[in-house]
Amino acid sequence: MDANGMGGSNGLRQAPPPPPLPAGFKPFPVQGGMGAQGMNAGAVTQGMAPGAGMQGRQAPPPPPLPAGMHMAAPAQNAQPVSRHTAPMQGAALTRGAGRTSMSLADAEREKEQEELQKTAPLPVMEPVKQERVPVTGEACFARSPMDGLYYYATVSSVGEDTAEVTFFDEAGAQLPFAKILPVETAVEELQCFANYSGRGNYFPAQIDEHDSESVMVHYDENPEIREQLSLAMIRFAIR
Repeated sequence: MDANGMGGSNGLRQAPPPPPLPAGFKPFPVQGGMGAQGMNAGAVTQGMAPGAGMQGRQAPPPPPLPAGMHMAAPAQNAQPVSRHTAPMQGAALTRGAGRTSMSLADAEREKEQEELQKTAPLPVMEPVKQERVPVTGEACFARSPMDGLYYYATVSSVGEDTAEVTFFDEAGAQLPFAKILPVETAVEELQCFANYSGRGNYFPAQIDEHDSESVMVHYDENPEIREQLSLAMIRFAIR
């Protein structure tokens, strides 16, 4: 070898050896063979991370967190704040939420409504209407569970919230108090249907007089027709 580092029969220079690596670095393994130019085609620069563009040394790991500290979790669907996402001027923000809630005018109206509610009188509670409790043995008109009409009946027994009634045809039923009406209440509040001349056909009628056993009626279709019927020959329906 000559003074210029030339050697070999072909007269080509040989590459000088690489400089020593820094402390803690190791050379990457060399793969491949010698190329036509006398250099290793698969060689990688010592101390450099492999990859396109020779990215240089790898970054060291981050330092450890202080005692008692934990890595904060990233916010879900976090949106960067910019002048495009900032709230409009003149709109109030809900404290801690960062969102538009209402305008100042709306806030003033809400305040006025709250003041009015403070000075408004309390509503008057109507007393609860107590249901009348039937009396055993009294005459009444009870609502039939078969067709919903009120028929003449007698109260047989009274329970806690229901009563046993016996209809004029000896049929019985257990009914709530609300479906058992005194004769006077039925005459005043319900629509009467009378059995014309006892023939079995019931027609709308008005009661002119009544006592504990019979009624005097005239018919809506012809008010001139009047007749006296027993309580068992009339029916009542809800108007």
